[in-house]
Amino acid sequence: MAFRTILLVCTIGFLRQISADKIELTDNCHQPNRLDIDVCQKQAITNPTSSDTGPLETPSESCPKTRVPFHPEEYPDEEKHHVHPALTPSLFSNVPPTINFVLPDEDVDMLNPRIRDLLKVYGKRNDIALELALTVGFAPTKDVQKWTLYFHEPIKSEEMEKYLNVSPQQKFRFIPDSWTIGCKDRLTRNLQTMALIHGGKEYDFYPTTFLLPADVNQLRQFSHSSTEDHVWIVKPYCYSKARGIYMTQKWQDANKYRNAVVQRYVPNPFLIKGYKFDLRIYVEVTSVDPLRIYIYPEGLVRFASEKFSMKNVYNKFAHLTNFLVNSEKKGFRIDREMQEGHTCGEADMRKAVKSYLKSRYSVHELFGFDVLLDANLKPWVLEVNVYPNLGRNFTKVHVPLLKDVLNLVGIQIPFVGNREFRSQLGPERKSSVPKHLTMDHRLWVQTLSAEAQEKHEYYTQNLSETQQQTILDNLAADDVRMLIETIDEDNRKGQFERIFPGPDTGKYLRFFEQPRYYNLLLHQWISRYHDNQEAGRDILESLCRQFKHVEA
Repeated sequence: MAFRTILLVCTIGFLRQISADKIELTDNCHQPNRLDIDVCQKQAITNPTSSDTGPLETPSESCPKTRVPFHPEEYPDEEKHHVHPALTPSLFSNVPPTINFVLPDEDVDMLNPRIRDLLKVYGKRNDIALELALTVGFAPTKDVQKWTLYFHEPIKSEEMEKYLNVSPQQKFRFIPDSWTIGCKDRLTRNLQTMALIHGGKEYDFYPTTFLLPADVNQLRQFSHSSTEDHVWIVKPYCYSKARGIYMTQKWQDANKYRNAVVQRYVPNPFLIKGYKFDLRIYVEVTSVDPLRIYIYPEGLVRFASEKFSMKNVYNKFAHLTNFLVNSEKKGFRIDREMQEGHTCGEADMRKAVKSYLKSRYSVHELFGFDVLLDANLKPWVLEVNVYPNLGRNFTKVHVPLLKDVLNLVGIQIPFVGNREFRSQLGPERKSSVPKHLTMDHRLWVQTLSAEAQEKHEYYTQNLSETQQQTILDNLAADDVRMLIETIDEDNRKGQFERIFPGPDTGKYLRFFEQPRYYNLLLHQWISRYHDNQEAGRDILESLCRQFKHVEA
């Protein structure tokens, strides 16, 4: 059942994205009155003092800045000489800031050495995300316990207990059980189940697919009963980079004893100058409960290396899109009406997050959706990648993408007073970083008070619109935390567009396995304040000044 909501919502977001003439981002630049975090930054970064902690060292002017190789013409000249602040303040009082990541050719204020000493990144050598982190003051580490930011390989599905080692102050780039959508067999089964529940029309963006060896009889029956001559593409369950993929005109050619996906080949792809291509769309999931999904406007177009022809289906160079090419996608438009909004449930992933993680702060994930357009410009979702290639061949897309990912997920300065984190640093370490700049664990508490639990149960059981509209009448501390977290996150989105939740969220709630309180809360908040966001922020700002958001 995992990730069903994600796939459908991401698909409809993709349709809206490439059908629009342009993306109009919500103006979230207004900042209501709040504690002057900018002044706090100056104190902590340039010439810091603190009555609680004593003076801090000023950063060394010789501190090296590692840069990601880039092409200067790719970024606007006017941005090159602007010095960005080291921290991004919250829109609300008494909420810690997040670390501000910048493009490779941009300058940023260096954090104080004692702050930088807390920032460790565990990543692959020569990785773009690693170097972006080094640029703003992170140090690399090979110690799997001491990292603040993890940007390496995913945990295998059979090793999910490793998530138990992720501390509440660590940011991990993968969500537990995301293989449910990343493995082709599990993706297929999820979509087939949802099609049975909600009707096949809602899920007609996925080609007819069978799983071998379990579905060999259904495959045989489908082939014998059809009057059309089908071409099949055979794929191993969980391989990547086109390994093991082949095409055949006879279903019998597929090895029925091998674990493989047998998928009907889309015979009429949209062509560019005679070449077949597909689209790589990047989708970021920042939270499971509530579900928050963002889509990136820049992606890749992957072309086959030979011109398309159905005369020889065994020519993989004409049928497999194994070359990646940058694209701005201006030429491709799909009417939104061609596909209704779809969601693809998150039950298993939500359960895994609650079972294996100590804090919802700890995980996020960037997915790569592969989408094919047919001759009628209908989109077909081919597969979803949990570990998309983000190499240096396409820095024009991948560098700003990863910069926006790192800002969007909101990486905070660890609070050394946390016993678990302090034990990882060593017994002699003492914090000299002002507490208002570091993570406040009260904002990420997952245990509900009895009053909050009662409210959750009431609104997930009383779904009439009249009752649902009252969910905002008396905001609990837990409600305030979730709302400011969501609004602050959206304010850091860069080029990303949030596609869930949104003004039309109500259409998609029926695709969830069961109602989720936080999804209902955000739906009602957006419905009430979408056209007057400043009024909504003012309400939350007033509550934050009263410290409502950090109450138990």
